[in-house]
Amino acid sequence: MTTFHIQSLLHQHVLWLESRGQKGSQLTLFDADFRGAELNGLNLSDAIIPGANFSGMVLEDIDFYGSNLASANFSNATLKNVQFIKSNLDYAVLTNTKVIGGSWFRATCIDAQVAGLTFSGTNLERTFPQLS
Repeated sequence: MTTFHIQSLLHQHVLWLESRGQKGSQLTLFDADFRGAELNGLNLSDAIIPGANFSGMVLEDIDFYGSNLASANFSNATLKNVQFIKSNLDYAVLTNTKVIGGSWFRATCIDAQVAGLTFSGTNLERTFPQLS
């Protein structure tokens, strides 16, 4: 899938959110490679993107509220003010990921790979299992 196609799908998702489902379409992609896509500042709430690849990316000001990110790869990424409130990060690869700010309130991270994962100023309240 090309970066152009992914950007088009991201635009459709934003329309879907803004119109409360009347326009656009919910982002539903499996095992998609988002490297090279412009994601910063986007509202990606309720996206269904298990297996997504964000490895090595610098992601800023993205809202993944309620999104399905199971088995997503965030290895070696930097996440600045990224919101994962009520998101599914089960089985995600978070190795050597640097998290600055943002909230992981009530996110699930069952069997996530967390070696080298660091947090700074991040809300981890009620994350399951508890991360620190």
